[in-house]
Amino acid sequence: MNHPNYRSLAGMEEIQSIYDAVIAGWPAPNERHAIDTRHGRTFAITSGDKSGPALILLHGSASSSFGWMNDAARYGRFFHTIAVDIPGEAGKSDPRRFSWQDDSAGEWLADIYSHFDLRQASLAGLSLGGYFAARFAAGRPAAVSRLALISAGGICRERASFIPKAILWKCMGARGEERMEHALFRRPLPPEVSHLFRLMAREFIPRMEKLRLLSDEEIRRLAMPILFLGGSHDILVDTAVSAARLRRLLPHAKTILVPEAGHALTDTAPLILEFLMA
Repeated sequence: MNHPNYRSLAGMEEIQSIYDAVIAGWPAPNERHAIDTRHGRTFAITSGDKSGPALILLHGSASSSFGWMNDAARYGRFFHTIAVDIPGEAGKSDPRRFSWQDDSAGEWLADIYSHFDLRQASLAGLSLGGYFAARFAAGRPAAVSRLALISAGGICRERASFIPKAILWKCMGARGEERMEHALFRRPLPPEVSHLFRLMAREFIPRMEKLRLLSDEEIRRLAMPILFLGGSHDILVDTAVSAARLRRLLPHAKTILVPEAGHALTDTAPLILEFLMA
């Protein structure tokens, strides 16, 4: 039977096969977990120093935890890293998709905390993962020691121009996939990463609904140290507006806009580690 979030069984199997092959080369000793939560079984990869503070890594939309793989060894020198596949996305978690409008994501993440017996952890989230991290931290601030948001949604309105462009690119075949890849990354990708990205663009069915904007009151609850990283040429998020709103509501927030970078920021570990270790 086809996975409900893929266009074909063959596409799903190829993407999952590549994911398995990639994480087989995880650059540090690791453990795999299948975690039962209120919103579906969740796959997680843990690595690093088990006696160290916890760092939960949340990937973006239409992706999975493989995106954290190259940084895992760096984080693991200081943290017990927990990379989780968000249910309903392209990883190995339950295909059911929970609501973005209510506290479902917060409940799901609270169950991850419970599984690992965590009272507090640092959170690092990319795009959709950053949105979930911010929502969780606003609702449960005592549970979050530090918050790193990378191209996070929900802080300002999404760019209205992206979805029409994405639809047009999907109709253009290989040329459209190339344009989308450049628009999101704005840098050449290794051939194997580019192949997986384009395969995902063809075969995975992303969620298209809008994120609920965080209120001023919710953002003001983010009293923990907070870092916002964004690309200056982000096609989904107006990162300058997001950074300005955070600075206005949270004078302690640190914001960095990376020149010429797109939405899918890479090589962020040095900046995030500097923030986490401050």
